Amino acid sequence: MSGSQLKELDVLLNITGASIGRCTFVPKDFGEANVNQHVCIIRPNEKVDSVYLSQWLASDFGQNEIMKNQAGGNREGLNFQQIKSMEVILPFVSEQKKISAILTSVDDVIEKTQAQINKLKDLKTGMMQELLTRGVGVDGKPHTEFKDSPVGRIPKGWDVVQISELCTDVVDCVNKTAPVVDYKTPYKMLRTTNIKNGRVDTDNVRCVTKETYHTWTRRMKPESGNADQLRSKYLG
Repeated sequence: MSGSQLKELDVLLNITGASIGRCTFVPKDFGEANVNQHVCIIRPNEKVDSVYLSQWLASDFGQNEIMKNQAGGNREGLNFQQIKSMEVILPFVSEQKKISAILTSVDDVIEKTQAQINKLKDLKTGMMQELLTRGVGVDGKPHTEFKDSPVGRIPKGWDVVQISELCTDVVDCVNKTAPVVDYKTPYKMLRTTNIKNGRVDTDNVRCVTKETYHTWTRRMKPESGNADQLRSKYLG
């Protein structure tokens, strides 16, 4: 596997699947490692700083290059020739290193912040387990009577129902990936990567043509405002 062995400061780029475009660099003293077929090794020469190149690829400039060069309308993937042809903004190496140092310091802050976010996520997980099985009670008084249910012990006054009883429709889309375009349109396509943490992430949303939109939504068009309606109903 000599062709896939890593060296210090190699730049690594995901080239297939939903994670296409994610990138980083191999830190010093990382040790021996290989990559699989989904990761491309970019080994910089003396013209570019590894950290700068990985930061550039992660930026909007780099991500736009990646999406522009992506192979196939129905398949997310990059080949080596497309990667080689990408254009990179290139300051002098000395300035690259300064830019890298600034962005790396910001990444360090993000990492520390993420650690705090992870702790809050763990806290929320525990709270969800408690609230969704024991509730909050009525008039400030916790529930005292419980019963067995298909999903475990729940307050006596609660019910367990099928989702079909709570919805007007449950619809999936056409069972293939819609062809996207490399320019902005009013018609967005939400992928698995856009659904996260209880919200719709539109930072990296892809677009389709009007014709594609009408074809792929012929079973039912998505509607907005459901979350706002629920907040109004239950929270006032």
